[in-house]
Amino acid sequence: MKRNKFLVLLSVAFLMALFLAACGNGDDNGAADPDPDENGYVEDENGEDENGYVEDENGEDENNDVVDAGNEIPEGDVVPARIRAMMQTAMPSSDDVIDGGVLRFARVDGSPFAGVLHSIWAASAPDSNIHDFFLGALMSVDENFLIELGEDGRGAAMMDISDDGLTAILTIRDGVYWHDGEPVTSRDWEFAFEVLGHPDSTAVRWGQQNEQFIVGGTAFHEGDADYIEGVTIIDDRTLEVEYTQIVALRETVFPDPLPYHRFADIPIDEMEDHPYVRTEEAMGWGPFIIETIVPGESVTFTRNENYWQGAPILDGVEYRIVSPEAIGEELRAGNVDVAHTFTEGAFPYYQDLTNTTFLKSTSFVYTYVVFRVGYWDVDEGESVLNPDATMADVALRRAMWKAIDNALVTEVWRGGLRWEASSLIPPAFPLFHNPEARRPAYDMDAANALLDEAGFAFDGNYRANPDGTPLEINVVGVIRDENYEAIYHYYLEQWRQLGLNIDIVDMADLPTSGDFFAIDGTERTDLDVLIGGAWSTGTNPNPYGLFGRTAAFNRSRYVSERNDELLYSIGSERAVDDLEYRQQAFHDWQEYMIENATIFPTEFRFNFIPVNNRVVNFEIVATHNPDGGWHLVGLTDEETHVD
Repeated sequence: MKRNKFLVLLSVAFLMALFLAACGNGDDNGAADPDPDENGYVEDENGEDENGYVEDENGEDENNDVVDAGNEIPEGDVVPARIRAMMQTAMPSSDDVIDGGVLRFARVDGSPFAGVLHSIWAASAPDSNIHDFFLGALMSVDENFLIELGEDGRGAAMMDISDDGLTAILTIRDGVYWHDGEPVTSRDWEFAFEVLGHPDSTAVRWGQQNEQFIVGGTAFHEGDADYIEGVTIIDDRTLEVEYTQIVALRETVFPDPLPYHRFADIPIDEMEDHPYVRTEEAMGWGPFIIETIVPGESVTFTRNENYWQGAPILDGVEYRIVSPEAIGEELRAGNVDVAHTFTEGAFPYYQDLTNTTFLKSTSFVYTYVVFRVGYWDVDEGESVLNPDATMADVALRRAMWKAIDNALVTEVWRGGLRWEASSLIPPAFPLFHNPEARRPAYDMDAANALLDEAGFAFDGNYRANPDGTPLEINVVGVIRDENYEAIYHYYLEQWRQLGLNIDIVDMADLPTSGDFFAIDGTERTDLDVLIGGAWSTGTNPNPYGLFGRTAAFNRSRYVSERNDELLYSIGSERAVDDLEYRQQAFHDWQEYMIENATIFPTEFRFNFIPVNNRVVNFEIVATHNPDGGWHLVGLTDEETHVD
């Protein structure tokens, strides 16, 4: 039976459940995937950087390499014209939907999901997808992913900021309940801060979202205080979080509340593996309730009749892992309503499906190559620069970057469905992405000359270090499919053509991929380069959590006073009050990272979401989530459409 119900798709994208989720397998995952890094870049008045790159009015760089017009970014835009023309972000909006129905959601991945069912501990995109349905979204954001304040907010909680900018006043809406019927309270939220920052916690995200600036936060985290002084309960639904300095509160991703009435008696170091985090006993306040879990494979959800925004239209959701090899035929057969995401390599074979619409928007995700230039100091809890690291010389790093033609890579191996990444802030953030950022131009001759000038002379078949010692670069690659493998070998061959002695480290030789970046003293410092990493920034583009001195996800381990200054500028008091200043701070940092080249972005991409044509009221903005919330999504027919 059909019912008519007036539905409005709100112009709001909810904050992701993860603070800064590393992408999952298949384009969102890797040998552990965080974010960016580095060093200084200054553009002079002539529009030329210190390496002499300048693009003239005829679309040629100084090496007379003609720039493909299809890859040019039109004035006022942040993506190439050919990419803008390919974008489609919405299914039809309709009030003519069936009463109920079950939506079939496929997470396209080659590996099982981990099943960590709270964002305090989760570190993968597949788990984050599960959170979206049951854990619930806290606060709404505007078109620039900045938290909407006060009554403008449309999430389960609202935020106000004190006049001095030092305190966030967080208010949970009346009528927000855990799935067991208990109200979500300010004690639950305070408890989440305590668990996240406790010395015994197995969570690794403390410090990524300004927690170190909470009054008393560091003392609590280091075991010198029994509570966090700056986190104060005002009443059952209101929490105040006071900071020692101005931070960008409208970009802060606060920890999700944790039900105190359930977790209070569980030792903190045992919580992550408790059934409340790993099984059907996990609960949130979101539109759907977990019913069953097949570990690593599937989750079924039922409708939350007491959802604070009203009971969802759907009866439930079936979430399951589908391999990249199988998803095309699953879509054709009508076995999937929404897939996250779809392999670009398969798109030409399935783009003409009559039962499926392929939605595409700019993604939070970018792939990267990272050079290790330091190590993690376990005692100090921060990255330390190693001047003797294999990749310590910026000339070596920039030469290796110049040897890679990522415009070619995206055309040949990505079928034109990705485009060359220009900076470490994705264009999904049009206010903060720097469309003028320019990577070191691809030029093999210039790359060789740069190495020659830096003293990396040949000693036999290979180049040696400037001091004459052998130069051997240990490289590990994340290979998810045949395209990744081809790209990986292209990189290796290009670097070998520079005369570099590249030693391949097989990922299978590592007990876990995380050993490359472990922060418990077991990291593999003998590994020098990672190819094929991928980061998803989430809705908060502040790069500190991926590049800061105390950020566990700082893959290159690069630190400098200048980097500290630039990162501070992005979150400074002036930046909070002056959006134009903050935009420039983001732009300056992106240019600085290009100059230092300890990590370089390789590809931007679409958020590529196939949707069965029976699905309505589903619009995406940089994520796979419907812009108005999952509770508004409906189906026009009982059965999925078949090609």
